[in-house]
Amino acid sequence: MKSNKLFGGILFLALATVLGIGCAKDKLAGDNTVVAEIGDQKVTTADWVSHMDLYRVVQPGAGIDPTDPDHVKQVLDSLLDQDVVLTAAAKEKFSSADLDKELNKSLPDSETKLVELQTRLERDLAAVKHVRKNFKVDYTKMLTAQAYAQTKVKDVIVTEKEVKDRFDEYVSEAKSAGEKPQPYEKVRDQVRLRAMADKLLTQLRAEYKVSRHEDAIQKYLAQISPSQQILKKDK
Repeated sequence: MKSNKLFGGILFLALATVLGIGCAKDKLAGDNTVVAEIGDQKVTTADWVSHMDLYRVVQPGAGIDPTDPDHVKQVLDSLLDQDVVLTAAAKEKFSSADLDKELNKSLPDSETKLVELQTRLERDLAAVKHVRKNFKVDYTKMLTAQAYAQTKVKDVIVTEKEVKDRFDEYVSEAKSAGEKPQPYEKVRDQVRLRAMADKLLTQLRAEYKVSRHEDAIQKYLAQISPSQQILKKDK
């Protein structure tokens, strides 16, 4: 997985279009341990796992490894970003005829592809079954969050310094992934869009008070970490 900001990355890709997730353990899928809060809204391990499985099925190119703690933490970041955007959308009673049209078109098509995917990917069968249980609700949340954020991000103002700071992050990310970063002049517009998306999410996180329960988060990560499992066996 090349990006460490899943929701921001997908928002960026969606905006750019407008302007021009081994499987999760079933016992964890039903775990109601609170891992974060957005205002009065509680985010549970079950929500986290559901979001991870959804990404692994509908965004296979993201390369999410459910046994990699770094990847799994990034999925939590994505879930919190999505939910804080949905909180803002609900506050404004957001609605969109274009979104309704997209849902009516893409949900049946996506469900058909989901069934086809289930027959092909035997190693991910449990993840696919899990997603199918909650698919309409989870997928609708994803598209709604993206649609609302797109309406807001275009109005975000970023300075040239913020754009260059985001470019520095891009260079670091590219090098960490073993890739050669592109020169600033070539990716300036894309970096600006990404900086705008990041700034919007930062503002929404602050406004809707995202808080993390690190003890619960680390407890879940320990369950999926191969090294932690070995350490437990050695005790």
